[in-house]
Amino acid sequence: MLRFIGENADGQFVLPDAAGIEINCELGVPADDITVSFSQDLPVLWRIYAVTGSFQSVDGAEENGALAFVGIVDEQSSVTDAFDSVTRVYARSPAALALDSECEPGEYVLPSADVMYRRHLMPFGIKTDSLSNEKIGTEMSISRGASHYGAVRKFCETFLGTTPRIGSTGVFRSDAYLDGEELTFGSGGIGYSSIKVRYRRCCRISKVIAAAGGASVSVENGGAVSEGIERVRRIDLADSRTGTLIDADDLIAAGEKAAFQAQTVCRGFLGDIIGKRARIDIPGGEGLVIVKTKYTSNAGGETTTVTFARKEER
Repeated sequence: MLRFIGENADGQFVLPDAAGIEINCELGVPADDITVSFSQDLPVLWRIYAVTGSFQSVDGAEENGALAFVGIVDEQSSVTDAFDSVTRVYARSPAALALDSECEPGEYVLPSADVMYRRHLMPFGIKTDSLSNEKIGTEMSISRGASHYGAVRKFCETFLGTTPRIGSTGVFRSDAYLDGEELTFGSGGIGYSSIKVRYRRCCRISKVIAAAGGASVSVENGGAVSEGIERVRRIDLADSRTGTLIDADDLIAAGEKAAFQAQTVCRGFLGDIIGKRARIDIPGGEGLVIVKTKYTSNAGGETTTVTFARKEER
């Protein structure tokens, strides 16, 4: 069971036990979100922190790896009648600060991941592990109205070929996918009470024809062809993302990713596991990545619904 610490002008203080909790995390969605209900009236909160264990302070929880969510409160509502009071708090993770704030437009010449982090994320208190200060690419423009998060995402997608992620506790990494230990779901690993699997052959592409000027090149998906898939796509490299055959490979990879999806319902709180490699004890359950989680806690118990997909290779 998660416990909560609130923060406002009076400082930090322990909140009562929650009556209901929902936490949503998804790969590609900039900010995670949390909704917490309490069976009593509360002072207006600026931030809300979810912790595991019985820690009474945010610093203590963070030092011991027990900080589960840092929430910037977006909305707080309360309903009071003759019988009881209910307070509902909706908050987003620290990525919301960089997402909601516009940055100054301009041009970057030879930008690096470290420079982009320091200019666009660090001012909002977002942390990170060590980033490369190597200058990458040539030039990148930031248009008027772009958010600080949007500037960083553009850098990662353009020069690193990655999707960035800012986790539930406000830690940035330039690649949302994690190459560490693979999580096993099912026999010998994390148990689940139910599983749902979808196979969508309609998403798979057998061949991409890439045109460049008056010539064209075919990129074939041998696995799809061997399974009787006949679905051809055409792209013009002059209008594509990189202008190379990487775009054809990306199109095939995106189809393979969308063709398989699995979802398990597990007991308890699993933490921020977005982007981790995973396998499920079912046929075809290898080579997966966790793309979405939904944690719920109420009178009926605690569960985490985990959504898996095939990793989109680049």
